[in-house]
Amino acid sequence: MQKVKAVIAPHAGQSVNPALNAHTEILKTVVKEEEKQIEDEYRGSLQHVSHGGKSALQKLKEQLSNIKSKKPAAEKTVESSSDSDDDSESVDSDGEVGNNKPVDR
Repeated sequence: MQKVKAVIAPHAGQSVNPALNAHTEILKTVVKEEEKQIEDEYRGSLQHVSHGGKSALQKLKEQLSNIKSKKPAAEKTVESSSDSDDDSESVDSDGEVGNNKPVDR
């Protein structure tokens, strides 16, 4: 059987009317613990952001390479479609004319 105290006495700085030295001591330890926790969270978030940035940059490079490889064929289709659309009005893909004009507020 282990002997354990029934009540664990709190630190002197945690009392209702603590001494100045005890109070500043407990505040310093709490601040150190919180700073450590904040630094750990920041490191984790920084690593997360840098990893996300690297993956986004990789996706952007892939998209640019896809665009460059498809560019000559895309230019031909854009030129041929722009020649046939010179006579028509600007119509949405649904066939409706856009009536919403910008409003200055």
